[in-house]
Amino acid sequence: MREVQQTAFRYRNAKWEKFVIDLKFYPYAIRSNRTKEVFYIEAPSGSDVGDNTAFGSQDIRIFTLSGWRISKGSLDEYALGTYAGSAGPLLQALAVLLMDNLNNTLDLPKKYRVLEDQMTWYRENQQKNIRWILKASYQTLGADKRVPVNANGLPERSSE
Repeated sequence: MREVQQTAFRYRNAKWEKFVIDLKFYPYAIRSNRTKEVFYIEAPSGSDVGDNTAFGSQDIRIFTLSGWRISKGSLDEYALGTYAGSAGPLLQALAVLLMDNLNNTLDLPKKYRVLEDQMTWYRENQQKNIRWILKASYQTLGADKRVPVNANGLPERSSE
């Protein structure tokens, strides 16, 4: 079933409670090891957006947590603020993490892959999305700060 809406829950007071969050798509979350701040990145793939006229185009949005807005009589809100810093390093980190995740998924033995018959579509879709995120990161990253890429324009596999 196609839906425009989504529902978010949090566990509080020994029960699951709905809350409101201003996101169009389920975000990626990246935490800074240095500052411990969490960044929420909406970077939907073309297939996520598809023909959904309610959301329009494929855009990248980055948020930070502003705090909880507790409301009496209605749903609490997980308040997000727009990230004001340079998007390049965060987007590049996301692209590298997504590439590592894709490589790890492809390295699994076939018997452990859930959707083996759809792996080709998944791989191509993920690679396209990773290239798009990297391209967006280049808008605020100098050439000396960019990760090395392979012949397909994807981040090189890390040796760690």
